[in-house]
Amino acid sequence: MREIYRQLLEILPASDRWKWVLLGIGMTVAAVLEMAGITLIPFFLMVLISPQSPSGSSLSPSSMAAEILSRAGLTETSQIMVAGSVVLILFFLLKNVYILTYNYTESRYIWNRYIYVGSELLTAYITAPFSFHREVHSTTLQKNIAEESRYFIENLLTPFLHMLRNVLVITLITVLLLATEPEVTIVAFIVIGGSGALILAFLKRQMTTKGVDAHHARLAILRRSGDLFSGIREFRVLRRTAQYRRWIHDQIRQFSRAQALFTTAQNANKPLIETLAVAGIVGITLTLWSQGRALVDIAPVLTLFGIATVRLLPEVRVLIGNINAVRYFQRTMTPIYDDLNTLGRLHGNPDIDPTSFSEVGTSKKNLQRVAQPGGVQVTAKNLTFIYPDGHQPVLQKLSLDLPKGSVTGLMGTSGSGKSTLVDLLLGLQTPSEGNITIDQVAVKEWLHDHPGGVGYIPQTIFLADDTLRRNVALGLPDHEIDNERLLKSLDDAQLLSFVNSLPDGFKTKTGEQGIRLSGGQRQRLGIARALYHQPSLIVMDEATSALDDATEYEVLEAIDRLRGRCTLLIISHRPSGLRICDGIQTLKNGTII
Repeated sequence: MREIYRQLLEILPASDRWKWVLLGIGMTVAAVLEMAGITLIPFFLMVLISPQSPSGSSLSPSSMAAEILSRAGLTETSQIMVAGSVVLILFFLLKNVYILTYNYTESRYIWNRYIYVGSELLTAYITAPFSFHREVHSTTLQKNIAEESRYFIENLLTPFLHMLRNVLVITLITVLLLATEPEVTIVAFIVIGGSGALILAFLKRQMTTKGVDAHHARLAILRRSGDLFSGIREFRVLRRTAQYRRWIHDQIRQFSRAQALFTTAQNANKPLIETLAVAGIVGITLTLWSQGRALVDIAPVLTLFGIATVRLLPEVRVLIGNINAVRYFQRTMTPIYDDLNTLGRLHGNPDIDPTSFSEVGTSKKNLQRVAQPGGVQVTAKNLTFIYPDGHQPVLQKLSLDLPKGSVTGLMGTSGSGKSTLVDLLLGLQTPSEGNITIDQVAVKEWLHDHPGGVGYIPQTIFLADDTLRRNVALGLPDHEIDNERLLKSLDDAQLLSFVNSLPDGFKTKTGEQGIRLSGGQRQRLGIARALYHQPSLIVMDEATSALDDATEYEVLEAIDRLRGRCTLLIISHRPSGLRICDGIQTLKNGTII
């Protein structure tokens, strides 16, 4: 529990420590009110039974209480009943209003932490070095933001805070009972508390182990199902869906078994503790009777213990359930803590510069200052790059010059380092040695000052399951999309006539990953997206390699129309993909030959 508490404090903002103090004060007030409510009912009953005759019972009205009643002019039982009833109702009304207010405040705090944790994870992943995204499955990131952060808040932070309230209420009720009947209370506490401790000790290992199993199963289900539906065409053609069904079924079964044990554990303590409580009440009655106490003295004590038991048992059961929940779901905090820590969101990692990938803005004003007529001069000098998990350099002492407005081709076989060079040119990776400049400005600095200044057209175009309009102006809100620029980019990409022929025009949905478009149409849409932002440099990474000859010719014709308007780098392993280039360079074994 201590480690869980430490990681909670590190994940949550520093200001939350004061909020926890305030919540603690609120919990204490609620617990005191609960204890007062338990005391008032038997006190009220005792006053009604013997308003003027104090007895030896510790709960009988004191002389001060009798004096207060006398000064208030409440001497008749009927007067005491009416006044006491009014006071009792008002107290419970105010108590419950306070508790509802506190519960709302606590819920607001808890779910605001969901906003905080989810936003922190999203920011951490967006600004993470590109090497991080090469190593971590995208499903894992989606799961951490959408599911694990919610599980963390709902099933870890919430039970942890509720544990504190449970302990406070149980402690105060126990103190009240100790002040009333210490011997009986000690025996009851040992029996009920000991039973709860035995339940927790028995379930500790199972809760932790099954919680880890459930965590891994949830991730496996998402990954396997994501792979299956992303490649549903290939799986159905190859008749390989059965194996994936078995894998996913096994994970669902593992998750279900873990959840079944958790649910059973949450409910297992109720029958046992209720049985012990009933036996306890009977035992208390017999004990008091055997001491020769009068019924008038036994009744308030039994009333107090009865009310306390009714209030105490749920707290004990909920406390046990909360402890089990924290143990079961503690694994949900691990990826959140690890990723925030690794990506510098907890302590500030000096190796990570979040501004390198931050957005200056996507407004029309920012876009209008991007375009530089005729393109830019790009220079790479003595580039060497080694991946963090690699041993051999992918690029070694590579130098490349792209004159302003040129159309340069770069040819290389698979594994020669073409994609790595692209990542460096796009500012996604940082060279191990050497540097890249655009118009004599460091590439990352230039990209930061010129959002949209580089257009990227890969072999596989990413398309969101959204309209053509939003896919071209990717990431822009509707009110910031420039329709004139949209039309021009589609026209330059030779896609405008196709869009105009569609019944819904720009509002046509592309389907998941553009499944409703042909390969050539997807590539032209990628070109239109690059052109929409009026880039000064366009990098095409095997953009036509998967197209047939006729479609490749048409796409290159669209690209050739950009000559003189921007600097172009066309990368391909096929000579036909470089036919419009002014010059062609060859990349082999990580260097230009």
